[in-house]
Amino acid sequence: MKNNKCSSVVMISRSQLHPHPDNPRKDLGDLDELRESIREHGVMQNLTVIPKPLPCIDEFYILIGHRRYAASEGILTELPCVIVEDLSDREQIGIMLCENLQRADLTFIEQAHGFQMMMDLGDTVKSISEKTGFSEATVKHRLEIAKLPKKVIEKVEKETSWQINISDYIALEKVKNLKDRSEILGESSNSEDLECNINRYLRDKKIEENTLKIRSLFNELGIKEVKVNLSWNDEYKKLQFGKNKSPFIYIEDFDYEDLETTIRTRQSKTKNEIVCQFSYSCIYIAEKLPKKKDKKKTKAELERERLKENEKALTDARKQICIEFANGILDIDPDRLRKLEKEQVLIPMITNLWELMERAEMSLYSYTMRLEQSLCKSELKPLVEKYEDLHIVQKMMTRIVIALSDRHGRDFCDWQNKPEKNHLKIFDDFYDVMYGMGLRLSNEFELILEGSSNLYEPEDEEEE
Repeated sequence: MKNNKCSSVVMISRSQLHPHPDNPRKDLGDLDELRESIREHGVMQNLTVIPKPLPCIDEFYILIGHRRYAASEGILTELPCVIVEDLSDREQIGIMLCENLQRADLTFIEQAHGFQMMMDLGDTVKSISEKTGFSEATVKHRLEIAKLPKKVIEKVEKETSWQINISDYIALEKVKNLKDRSEILGESSNSEDLECNINRYLRDKKIEENTLKIRSLFNELGIKEVKVNLSWNDEYKKLQFGKNKSPFIYIEDFDYEDLETTIRTRQSKTKNEIVCQFSYSCIYIAEKLPKKKDKKKTKAELERERLKENEKALTDARKQICIEFANGILDIDPDRLRKLEKEQVLIPMITNLWELMERAEMSLYSYTMRLEQSLCKSELKPLVEKYEDLHIVQKMMTRIVIALSDRHGRDFCDWQNKPEKNHLKIFDDFYDVMYGMGLRLSNEFELILEGSSNLYEPEDEEEE
């Protein structure tokens, strides 16, 4: 800062003093204690002021001492001041910022916005540190906070019971994208939740970045992606990686050199095609084996094929039954529901539906997640999109259908293709409710839900 002309301490009438219009601190805080001190001892420290621009004469703007000026109202008619001249607008704001930032009662959010204003005026992290006495590391952390939208910070500070601390904001710096950082903060409800959301985000980003690297390598090596399930398939032999000879690699923390070396080595030793299959977090890489000469299938092979076909038929049936349930929910006549309300039949029905939801292992969090995922399922999309307009009974039914449709492929049968009674019971009990609302499934589907379809393997006599 250039040398400025300063006068000695002079007494100036309060009527000639005015708060600076660009004072960064709008809220002066509680003045009661300071007012009592001034009443008893007077103003112990002079104010710093600057002359108001012409044509004003003998009028001054306050640079330092706004709280003393406000607290002295009705007590003093004059205040001790030092007059400073020849300050640029930037220098004036900088002086007020430094004075405010050195106050002990400022929150780190207020400090963050103060530091950002100094940066906007041309200061650097180093110069802010020198002027305010804060370390450069502290200044950098506060400036990262200032990048967040004020409305997101206000939501966290005011609309939740979360006492967010500076460590939480520092942890957020791991998320480099500001939009993503703001979304994570806005979606978190406490420090533990924030940490989980950050770690999940970083893992997803790592998987995304590594997937691009792996796909680029595969493109270079001529490795094609296949849709068949490589985790178990007689036509493919999985490559093994690392010291543990793992049949797959984790995308999040894979060894690029080991991956490339293993594939190139295998390509140099075989004429068979090397293919891959991506899942969310891992990759299977396998060598396609030569087709075996056609030969008569053994009895065991034929039996295995029959079981597999039956299992697929049961899986397809589960999906189709859920579609029938979804369509049945949409077809429920609203007048019928209103009639049931008048007849006071809905309360036991709702109780029954609630018990079914618990048996389907529903929770608010998992349900919300499933509801969002179901928007991508074409078979459930018509129902989910109308969810908000549905009757409460239809909403509860929708939740149950989403849970049932989210099960794994062996819903109706166990590994031996025998009826899985616990799962079937939930479907069958829900069908009883839907039956009462007018839904009728085909005889084939009813036999599947009863566990008596010929798609199942006969149960042992002891089990029966």
